[in-house]
Amino acid sequence: MAKAKYENIFKDLKEKIESEEYEYQSILPSENILVPESVFAYKRSLEEKAIYVYGNLDNNELEVSIGEKLSKGSILIQNYNRDIDLKAHSMALMPYEFVAVIV
Repeated sequence: MAKAKYENIFKDLKEKIESEEYEYQSILPSENILVPESVFAYKRSLEEKAIYVYGNLDNNELEVSIGEKLSKGSILIQNYNRDIDLKAHSMALMPYEFVAVIV
């Protein structure tokens, strides 16, 4: 889920550190605070199966990093009728789109 998401977090943190918004050697905010609030992500797992749910709560398209964990999964349900490449390391979510993937 990672590279694009963490690159954006890194860029934002770097800018805030350089502008001295975060003081030298201060505790930085958690990842949950740094991720856009308009992305909903949920994981439910039981033994060897897992369901991942991603949702866009915004009226703009958003890019969500999914890493490699979903590459062997299949879409269980979604509210847009379109193909999503789960082998990619990220997926674009249309406005108010939700996708559930079973792995």
